[in-house]
Amino acid sequence: MGYYLADGIYPTWATLVKSISLPQGNKRQYFAKAQEAARKMVERAFGVLQARFAIVRGPVHIWDKDTISQIMRACVIIQIYISYIIILCLLFFIVMDKSILAKHEMNK
Repeated sequence: MGYYLADGIYPTWATLVKSISLPQGNKRQYFAKAQEAARKMVERAFGVLQARFAIVRGPVHIWDKDTISQIMRACVIIQIYISYIIILCLLFFIVMDKSILAKHEMNK
């Protein structure tokens, strides 16, 4: 079992780690900022997965933990490949555009 980052809307459970509401001291302020940044990053990433994959949007109580884990891993891997392909396509078009412009300049 692990610990999960949460905000104020979740109940007080031992496994849910909430932000320090009024951090006193540099260490606690740093921890609170780092924790909030990590939570927001996870929420954004999960939002991307929910927007792209309908299976992530639906209820998960019908599956066991291993199935949920496999589904999430597959969605993350597919999303990474999609992002990688988009970047490669953009780089290809930039290179092609530069070579077309260079040829055009040489013909002047």
